[in-house]
Amino acid sequence: MSVAEAPAVAPLEQSPDAAGREIGPPVQPSAPHVRETWSAFWRSRVLVWVVGCVAFLLLPTSSGDPAWTASAFGSLGNVLAAPAVRWDAVWYLQIAQHGYQTARVTAFYPLYPLVARAVSLLTGSISIAGIVVSLAGLFAGLLILRRLTALELGEKPASAAVQLLAFSPVAVFLSAIYSEACFWRCRWRPSTRPDGAGGRLRAWSER
Repeated sequence: MSVAEAPAVAPLEQSPDAAGREIGPPVQPSAPHVRETWSAFWRSRVLVWVVGCVAFLLLPTSSGDPAWTASAFGSLGNVLAAPAVRWDAVWYLQIAQHGYQTARVTAFYPLYPLVARAVSLLTGSISIAGIVVSLAGLFAGLLILRRLTALELGEKPASAAVQLLAFSPVAVFLSAIYSEACFWRCRWRPSTRPDGAGGRLRAWSER
């Protein structure tokens, strides 16, 4: 068969999703979208860390923030680690290091401490491993949020959604040694089509 006789490739057709609406071809993340998300990610984390370090220096340390959580890093390292190793982070660090020794710690799920413990084999520190796991979960979650929002509402709302979440007051917990970033990443599985995870969630919500 000659080139002239070769059948033309048919364009991707739209097909209905679970809600009966027409959907287009798969939506793939582009390099500008990843760079934009990365920019919001690192700029927001710098802001969180600066504010957290200043607050640690100016405000007294409460009884719920034992100094041992970052004391191994020295005086400067303790200040730098402060935004990530306070409050419930203490419980996750205890589980990652010693397991469930008391009934009180059973209020915290094991996945995040297990992942942090595994990553600590590379970092040499449970605290650093927990921060790495949280940061990775946050960045992955922002990418997924942008993709799903773009599928639903378009590019401008998707960009705004990433900025609003990255710089929201509650986002401080998404880079601390908390399970929120890990849970958020696992809850929103990546989808390249609106009939994937995002489409199924949308169809369910419209029933």
